Amino acid sequence: MIMQPLDLHRDTGKHIVLHLVNDTHTNLIHRCMNDTRLTDTYPVSSLYTLEDAKNYVMEENVAGQRGERFSFAILHTNQFAGICTLCNVQGETAKVDYWIVPEFWNQGIASLVLSKLIDYAKIELNLKLLKTGVLARNLASRRVLEKNGFSVECTLINEDKYHKKFKGETIIEMKLNL
Repeated sequence: MIMQPLDLHRDTGKHIVLHLVNDTHTNLIHRCMNDTRLTDTYPVSSLYTLEDAKNYVMEENVAGQRGERFSFAILHTNQFAGICTLCNVQGETAKVDYWIVPEFWNQGIASLVLSKLIDYAKIELNLKLLKTGVLARNLASRRVLEKNGFSVECTLINEDKYHKKFKGETIIEMKLNL
């Protein structure tokens, strides 16, 4: 799995490391999922409990063992900075999800992490197509995806396809051919 550091700013010595999500990340995930800056654009309930975080980590590990999901904790200079996931892995296709802790926004972390995740999907999993959906109002995430080669596949009003939390909102579906 991806364990080697990826230099973020060579001149400052900062690094990004991706580790498979495990129990050591539970409390960090719990804390972050109760930050409204993050949950405004990420599909979790407004009260995310420690039990929710424990269940999430357990489900990620089980799905990972089946080869259906590959969920990584993002560490930036040894600090927890978010999660990135290849999910719904079927054949040569997977869905990409990610979130970055607000304290690390606007530092280029999401773009670098997504680039590394794309490499992993292509080289390690031999995937040919990545898909994702982004809220139309989440311009920063859309820019991250476009910088990494994703293009708009279609735009839709969310009814049942995406999380109920965003029902009625405009979703931009994007794809990347590897």
